[in-house]
Order: sequence, then C-alpha cells, then structure tokens
Amino acid sequence: MFNSPGMLARKMFYYVQVAGHYYCKPNYLIRHKGFDSIQLVYGIKGTGRLVYRGTEYEVKPGQGYLIDCLEDYEYGNAGEGIWEKSWVHFLGSESRGYAQQILKTAGPLFKLPADSVIPGHLLRIVDLLRNGERRLDIVASCMLVEMLTELLMNGTEPAPENGDASRYAAAAIAYMEENVHLPLRLDEICRKVGLSKYYFSRVFHGETGLAPLEFLTLHRMKKAKEWLKNTDLPIQDIALKIGCPDPSYFSRMFSKHEGISPKQFRSYWHTRER
Repeated sequence: MFNSPGMLARKMFYYVQVAGHYYCKPNYLIRHKGFDSIQLVYGIKGTGRLVYRGTEYEVKPGQGYLIDCLEDYEYGNAGEGIWEKSWVHFLGSESRGYAQQILKTAGPLFKLPADSVIPGHLLRIVDLLRNGERRLDIVASCMLVEMLTELLMNGTEPAPENGDASRYAAAAIAYMEENVHLPLRLDEICRKVGLSKYYFSRVFHGETGLAPLEFLTLHRMKKAKEWLKNTDLPIQDIALKIGCPDPSYFSRMFSKHEGISPKQFRSYWHTRER
C-alpha cells in the first residue's frame, strides 16, 4: 500500500512511503541500493535472510531488521516454506539520523520482546493505508517514532555490568597492543573477546570514549612515533611493525593524524637531540 504525503507532512513528520504484509515464496529475493528510504521489517513466520554492510543475517520469527536503503542490501526467503513479514518504508525529519544511531549501537537485526509495539504498529499502518485514513500522516508519524524509540532503547543485548564492560575493554586493548603488527579487523577482535560486533563497539566506546578501530589507529601512531624517534629503522619497516604493509598508506595515515610526514617527524626529533 503506497502513500502520497503532502509537503507539510514531508517537512514535519516521519512519513510512510509504502507499507505491506507479504507472504513470500521460497524464490523471493530482492537486491537493491540507492532508494532514499529507511525500511523496517518484522518476520512473522518462516525464515528470512538479510545481507547488509557485508554481513549475512538469518531472520527468524519474532525478529526483524532496520536498514538504510541508500546502501547495498539483499533480502529474501531463506527457507522452503512461506516467509511471512510486515514492513514499512519511511523517511522524513530526522528519521535517517535516528536509524543510523540504532544501526551504530545495535546493528540491523533485532529480536522483539513479547510486549513490543512494532508488530501491531506495522499491521495498523497497512490498515490505515488500505482504508484511506485522512489522518494517516499524523498517526503513522507517532507510530514510527515509537517503534524507533523502542529499538534504540532495547538494543540487541542487555547492557553489561560495569565490571564486565571494563573486563571486555581491557581484554580487547591487551589483544590490540600485543598484535599491533598484524592487520587486525574488528570482527577478529570481537571474536577474541566473545562479543558481537555492535555490542562490543558500544561497550568499548562506553569505557574508552573511542571506537575500537580508532583506538587501534591511535595506538599504532603512538608506537610509530616511538620507533621513529628512538631507532634508525627504515620507515617501511616501521610500517610493517604497526600492521601497515604498504609504506605509502602508512605515510598518508601518519600525516593525516600528526600533520607532518614520518620523515619530517623523525628529522625534527633527531635535530632536537643533537
């Protein structure tokens, strides 16, 4: 069911673009990008599949996902039976910023509690569209905000105790410092501490004020400065010691963070110490 919101609704509200209640056959598959929209999907029966931001997710009954449709995405039926789902595409006001915050803290996939408003709200939006409700834009905007607020507050996992958060962050920091010479990826660090990527990023940021890879980059820059100042190692060797096999990339990264090239940094400190 499509909606045609007026200019006032587009300026003021979170407005529905299109919504539906689907019964998807096993061959159902959608691949797309570049659609100026946020999509919220809830799985009712059967199993769906989502590929988003390089990760594949299985969408079981009682689960759903939120994605920004400007990005690459793919979803479809992952089982042999029918995948039943309800969904809405929406936009407006600060909806994209709201959605991106949810994606940042919890990721696209969510599991709903028994008292969630989302299943009922999605079906009601479809009914309002079907019945031509004149106040649709106002009522639907309220429901969209309520659904997004629930997702932002619930996240995908419970918040850790303070001691657990410190322990996870400390373990990750130790691992990054010990393996600074390796081209570490976030997925690898998360596996080491035993947390999901989105949950770990939230815990780590809460403890350090930095994203995990931001911390790793700053630690690499710190080690590089120590070796540039205190040794005569060639710059390409220092690049390898901080997990950057490409010396040109290391020089660009160093210059971006420090404002001068590695060669200039070394020259400055060696000149001072003579």
